[in-house]
Amino acid sequence: MMKVKSRLMQRVRPYVLSANYRLGNYKDVHWIIGSGRSGSTWVSDMIGYRRKLRNVLEPYRPHVIEQSNLMPLHAYVRSGTLPEDLRTYYASVFSGEFQHPDMDSAANSLFYRGLLVKDVFASLFAKSVSDAFPQVKVSLLIRNPHDVAISMMSKSSWTWIDDPAVFLENEELVEDYLEPFKDLIQDISEGRSQYLKYITVWCISNYVPLMQFGLDGLNVLYYDCIKRDPVGEVWDYWERWGNSRRRMVIPTWKSKKLSAVSIGRKSIVNEPGRSEVERGRRILEDFGFGQLYTMDGRPNRDALSKTFVP
Repeated sequence: MMKVKSRLMQRVRPYVLSANYRLGNYKDVHWIIGSGRSGSTWVSDMIGYRRKLRNVLEPYRPHVIEQSNLMPLHAYVRSGTLPEDLRTYYASVFSGEFQHPDMDSAANSLFYRGLLVKDVFASLFAKSVSDAFPQVKVSLLIRNPHDVAISMMSKSSWTWIDDPAVFLENEELVEDYLEPFKDLIQDISEGRSQYLKYITVWCISNYVPLMQFGLDGLNVLYYDCIKRDPVGEVWDYWERWGNSRRRMVIPTWKSKKLSAVSIGRKSIVNEPGRSEVERGRRILEDFGFGQLYTMDGRPNRDALSKTFVP
């Protein structure tokens, strides 16, 4: 029965999404950016639960969605210099007009009250896009970098930015933000530790948007906090955007359900040794993230204010 329903939804989905677009049902737009394996699929599911938001999965995937093949996967755009083709593309995404089978695979409702767009490759140009679409509510999702690195290593066949040296190819990015870290990035790139490479990629992917937006211009979400208290954190999220609806209840089965991308065969991962983990901590300190997580893995919400000021 479920398979029949799924096949039927695939057939009617384009017509349903188009009808909601014509009815103007996509005016409330939320955009969650962050690194890959940050739990963004699951978090988006929690935030959008019973809110009737169309879940838009990673519209910027040049290797999957042909229309987004406008820049490299690790592209950086200075604020105020948004390329016209990228602006046009995100205009179609944020309006709800653009559709794609991979992007809309989680859109299974008949009626919507907005869009919830999640992107894991857009962090380095998000500020430029945000400036062009000020009505879009932007959040940065952060997950413990150690867990992110291990998760990426377990999905080694997936498409990731796996070498931090690629960021050094962009002269403007180096000039604006990475000049102090050039030697560090090159050193990690030339080393053999994939764990440290992913830690460094995580740092760059979060450091740049935090520096561009400042803490006053960006809503920061912590996957680890939402995992511990999904109801409270989701409620805080909606209050942050001025939503005064009554407090929702997220069933236990829903909050514990794994996202589709968490299920499946994983590669065997060699856990990093103590020296690798210690080096990873020093890299985090260099980028200003040294105090972001306590020894027991809990986020320190006040830590970012020491480095990333408005």
